[in-house]
Amino acid sequence: MALINELDPFYLFDSHARDFRGMPNPNGTAVVMKFTNIIGLEQYLCSVSLKLHTNLFEIVPVQLNKCIASNKKRKQCEETDIDRQARLQKASETKKRKCLEETNNERQIRHQKDSESKKRKRSEETDTNREMRLEKDRLNKKQKRAKKVSA
Repeated sequence: MALINELDPFYLFDSHARDFRGMPNPNGTAVVMKFTNIIGLEQYLCSVSLKLHTNLFEIVPVQLNKCIASNKKRKQCEETDIDRQARLQKASETKKRKCLEETNNERQIRHQKDSESKKRKRSEETDTNREMRLEKDRLNKKQKRAKKVSA
């Protein structure tokens, strides 16, 4: 089993034969299950352990970093979280400065390219990716509203 946590939802990948509810089934398939909170995940793991008559679980954290061969990407894979945040902050400030300096014509061209790129990406995305994107958008909106209220 593998557990993936992106923001609030938890995704559990299980390569064992399971039915549509995620319960052991010799005629089943591998499954990916989505849990909106840790309680649902805990309940599922308990029900599977009861069904299998075992309570042997070992939960081990693993972090995977995708490293590309280029020197720039390799450095990014090896950087610390603090270095990464500083790099992203600097890139964000540079982008904002460039946007402030661009002409109206350049801005229109940039917006048009961005719009076309988004349309192309959305036309190619899977249903699962679409659901994840929309969930992420909802969470970002909640966070922005919370920041406005607290400010």
